[in-house]
Amino acid sequence: GSVQLTCTDIRGWLDSLARRTTAAAFQVEPVRRAEEDTVAAAYQHALGLYRQRQYEEALERFAAILSTAPYSEWADNAQYWRGECYYGLGRYRQALTEFTKVFAFQSTEKADDAQLKVARCYLALGDKDRALIAYQVLLDEYPDSEYAEAVRDELWRLRGD
Repeated sequence: GSVQLTCTDIRGWLDSLARRTTAAAFQVEPVRRAEEDTVAAAYQHALGLYRQRQYEEALERFAAILSTAPYSEWADNAQYWRGECYYGLGRYRQALTEFTKVFAFQSTEKADDAQLKVARCYLALGDKDRALIAYQVLLDEYPDSEYAEAVRDELWRLRGD
């Protein structure tokens, strides 16, 4: 048989769907907020470990955030602090890799911080030429960075050697 739908049938079906969708949205939003709160707490814990110079443990915690919540508002910061952990451990090549990954996050506020640390990693690795380039990139790409003045001074000092 054929199915005959009237405007009233369709309107009733759409109203029912709208009520269910709205109800579902009210249930999902608190879950999202709760998940973000959990990620924020995990991030703060990992950052506390970093500040206590427990770099290996902090590395694991930041990695857990990146694997479980790669699109959270904390992911770019977790990526950045992985670089800082390796830097703190004196593992500059690994730090350089981690800092470079920060640039993959399009809306990050850590890009100039990461660029500064890229330059410092190159210095720590004894690659003055790449450090100079990385510092210049910071000035070119982030002219309003809080680090701009210090970087200009550093460039002047390094070029004077």
